Amino acid sequence: MSRNNPIEIICSQCGKNKAKWVNPEAYYDEKPFWREECLKEEAGMEDICGIEYMLPVCNSPRMGVCGYEGSTRYPDQFEPDK
Repeated sequence: MSRNNPIEIICSQCGKNKAKWVNPEAYYDEKPFWREECLKEEAGMEDICGIEYMLPVCNSPRMGVCGYEGSTRYPDQFEPDK
C-alpha cells in the first residue's frame, strides 16, 4: 500500500497559518481555505456560504468534494513522516 505525506495547506485569508476548513462552494475560487480564527473573524460568513457547509481539510484528493470529510479508518497510517 502506498501513502503520501500530507501537505500543509495555508489559510487563504491570512496566508500565515495552517487551514482547518475548506469551503466547497469556493473550492475553485481564489480563497477556499480557512483557519478557525479567520472564519470566526469574517463578518457575515454565515450568510455568505454557511459554516455548516465547510468541510475539514484532509489528506485526500477528494477534499472539498461531495461532502467528503476524510477517513478515520486508518488514522495512524496517514501521519506525516518525522
